[in-house]
Amino acid sequence: GYYALYLSLKEPFVPMYGAGNSMFLTREAERFLDLPGFSQRSYPARIEKYGWSVNQLWCSIYPWIASDISFPGVIVFVFLVGHFFALAWLDTLMANPFALLAFTNFLIMLIYFSGNNQMMQSGEGGVAFWVLLFAWLLTRTPIMNRRGLVDGRSGAE
Repeated sequence: GYYALYLSLKEPFVPMYGAGNSMFLTREAERFLDLPGFSQRSYPARIEKYGWSVNQLWCSIYPWIASDISFPGVIVFVFLVGHFFALAWLDTLMANPFALLAFTNFLIMLIYFSGNNQMMQSGEGGVAFWVLLFAWLLTRTPIMNRRGLVDGRSGAE
């Protein structure tokens, strides 16, 4: 996985507008938007010229994400994943069932960082990830309410 990252760093950034982080999204964008060759714009596809097969060898998550937001953008992405992972963990302690599912999805994503973008490579995984993420975010308890404060007053009144 990390050798593919090394190879990808040799290539210039070619934006894929949100579809480059997933083989599924890339194929669907190519098909629905009638963009022949669009799938060849991702970093994992472009490093095939160095002998790294996108369909046979795993590529870490970083080139997949960089295909959409560039390598400097990946730093921000990784920070945000860590931030949301921590928030999901804290919300599991508050017994939010969607937080547990979001936490599990983030855990799978983090475990596979060195291998690939596991959560987004299939349509089912991507839809499940986004639906559960939004369900969790919509059901989060504001931090002020967790501390017993409502409108700046103690909840003990």
